[in-house]
Amino acid sequence: MEALQNLLTVAIEVVAIAGFGGIALHALYTSHCRWMKTYCPSVEPLEPAIEPVVEPIATEEPTYSELFEQAEEIISKPIYQEEPAVKEPTPALSKYEVMSVKQLRQECQIRCVDWRRGGDYGKAMRKNQMIRALTA
Repeated sequence: MEALQNLLTVAIEVVAIAGFGGIALHALYTSHCRWMKTYCPSVEPLEPAIEPVVEPIATEEPTYSELFEQAEEIISKPIYQEEPAVKEPTPALSKYEVMSVKQLRQECQIRCVDWRRGGDYGKAMRKNQMIRALTA
């Protein structure tokens, strides 16, 4: 009988240790699960990307004569095309540009432009200044 009592005592101790240990392990596991839900939200699994299926278009292979014609077309085309030389037209001279300085001074007097003091620093105007004053 004593052996049976020792066996029951050992069984009770194992169950007690396993029970308290199980409670501790359960507490650890639930706190870990709570922490994971709070700070590590679950990520939805990615769906695989659907790649479009490209079917090759069935075409007939070109014959050698067709390939030869295409090559001749490519070879016959110039690599670059020369642009025709465009001559810029010379601007027509205005009637004032053809006149002499003396004629411009007379024209300035007719149009009431002060050519004597209208130049730089109150000096007489030069030819280009008189032309600009008359065309303005």
